[in-house]
Amino acid sequence: IKYVLNDSYEKYLEKCEADKSIESINPVWSNATNYLLVDDDNYIYGCSQFRHHILGELINVGGNFAYAIRPSERGKGYGTIQLKLLLEKAKEIGLEKVLVTCRENNIGSKKTMENFIGKADTLVPSIHDGIMEYRCWINVNENIKSNSKNVDNNSKNMYLKFPTKDDKNEYIKYQKEEHNIDLNYEQWLDDKIRSSNQVGNIDGK
Repeated sequence: IKYVLNDSYEKYLEKCEADKSIESINPVWSNATNYLLVDDDNYIYGCSQFRHHILGELINVGGNFAYAIRPSERGKGYGTIQLKLLLEKAKEIGLEKVLVTCRENNIGSKKTMENFIGKADTLVPSIHDGIMEYRCWINVNENIKSNSKNVDNNSKNMYLKFPTKDDKNEYIKYQKEEHNIDLNYEQWLDDKIRSSNQVGNIDGK
């Protein structure tokens, strides 16, 4: 999700495309599809990644989904909408259950999970030092059906879409808000590159 801030939007799109068949490059990673949560005006509420199946460490930490909602839209139920739409994507490829995880200090994500599964009470060591992670399985068909009425009443014609070149400006706005960046993107990227070069010179590289 943060890839565009470290390189360019075009590189981010290349990565999104590569993720669809990443297993052919790195067999310990799962093929995945990246999505933007948008409305009819193409306003981006959040971003997500759907891992088509789980391999390696994803079985413990990470699971099938990674998702985030932009700071100004949190606490409004959009995380629940996004997860419900991701479950529909899982159903489309025939998954009957999916694994969802989140850090124990991520209250918003934990509440989103609990909207679908009840109480998240299984904790496992996280890749983040000193932080445990909730790990829960969701029954796809049961949870789509049980949450449809509540979610659909608040969905604002929202849907998931694969990122395209036309989403660049909105996506950069989303990332600047996510990372509290106040300057324009080009200036921010130039400063980042300049800073990186200075560190390289100090290291004698």
